[in-house]
Amino acid sequence: MIDASLLEESDTKTRILNVAEALFAKRGFKQTSISLLAKMASVNQAAVNYHFGSKDALIEKVVKRRLSQIHDLRMKNLTEVQREARKRGTIPDLEALIRAFIEPTLRFREDKTGADNLMMIAGRAVSELDMTVQKIFDENFKPGFLLFSQLMGEVFPDMPKAELRWRIYFIFGILSQVMQLFARIAPVPDYFPSEENPDTLIRRMIAFMASGVNAPCPEGGKGKDG
Repeated sequence: MIDASLLEESDTKTRILNVAEALFAKRGFKQTSISLLAKMASVNQAAVNYHFGSKDALIEKVVKRRLSQIHDLRMKNLTEVQREARKRGTIPDLEALIRAFIEPTLRFREDKTGADNLMMIAGRAVSELDMTVQKIFDENFKPGFLLFSQLMGEVFPDMPKAELRWRIYFIFGILSQVMQLFARIAPVPDYFPSEENPDTLIRRMIAFMASGVNAPCPEGGKGKDG
């Protein structure tokens, strides 16, 4: 069932977005038809086509309106870490850099307005191998990822580029797995970690990621302290 509050929005376009977001989260992108969406949003299919043109364009709007909050904060945080390093005349602080990258995603979950739905949509995109949705996430994630990679290169100038790319990928993988766990689109085994206070989780992740990325390189090169 769709939360009745989603239908209270008088603006047709916003109401369609709200209902589409809930349906994509609960049923998945492929299993949500335009006819079902129109019915649940109390509009006709022509209204959906008029405002969005296609199903792919609709899912892009649904995802982007939430991801933009994460992207804007991530870019702001990364730029601030970069600015502070330039001001000190040093390389960026590793833990501050990792925090700037992962915290916007984890903090977004504290905003209940669409946060849980976005996490479920992201989890489905990975678990159901939905390339349409994955591509949208990738395109919106790319600018922050590139800036993070650039700054990580400044922290580890002597590390082989291929090695550093893998370590950045591992950081991204950890973040993705944690968010999939939070999405709970499937039962969570009792041997998996339980959810905890965001501040504790962020500190735990930063400590683990910083230690991993700073470990000795198996193929030569050095970590920051190597």
